[in-house]
Amino acid sequence: MEILIALIITVAPVAYLVWDRHFRVFPLSYYGIENVQRVAKWESEEWRERIYARGGMSRSEWQTIITCQAEAF
Repeated sequence: MEILIALIITVAPVAYLVWDRHFRVFPLSYYGIENVQRVAKWESEEWRERIYARGGMSRSEWQTIITCQAEAF
C-alpha cells in the first residue's frame, strides 16, 4: 500500500507537467494576439487554419514556432 501511495505521489506531478506542456491548449490571448499574428504571417496556411480554428495552441507548439523563427534570424 505504501508503494502505491508513493507511486501516485511521484507520477501525479509528472503527468500534470506532460499534460500542461504538450496537450493543454491555451487561448491565443495567452500568448498575445499581436505576437500570434506576427508569427502566423510567416507560417503556412495550413498551420494558420489549424491554430485559428482551434482558437489556441499548446506550449510546445508555441515554443517550436518561436525557436524555428529565431533560428531563421
